[in-house]
Amino acid sequence: MDSERKSRYIEKIKYVSESLIIVDKLLPNPNEIETSALYYRLLTAIESVMDIIAMSIRDSGGIPKGDKSNIQHLLNEKRIEVSLSAHLLKCNGLRNVLVHQYNGIDREIVLRSVPDVRKSLTDLIDIIEEFLNEA
Repeated sequence: MDSERKSRYIEKIKYVSESLIIVDKLLPNPNEIETSALYYRLLTAIESVMDIIAMSIRDSGGIPKGDKSNIQHLLNEKRIEVSLSAHLLKCNGLRNVLVHQYNGIDREIVLRSVPDVRKSLTDLIDIIEEFLNEA
């Protein structure tokens, strides 16, 4: 993998890490404006992880598809465990809710989900960093 491609991964990983720090600073009880910022950083961090997954599939010789298919691809290739796959799918669902605001957003559910989202994204980043070290 060339250095330019590797730096693209690093940029996305840095964005996810910075977003999670900002989300943590906004907790436990953000006001209305802070809640909007929290939602934005959460959904863009999840989106960045989905981009990283697609990139890693491409760089492993696969063909990236949709987010759910890409997560399944990593599972099929034994690059992630079943539990992480399930959590990433939930994260992606949360991202969709935050983006499209299906039937409104239940603020308390989102706030309660932050620790799980943080762990899932961090676990995936750890796996990707191993992938980058091997490349």
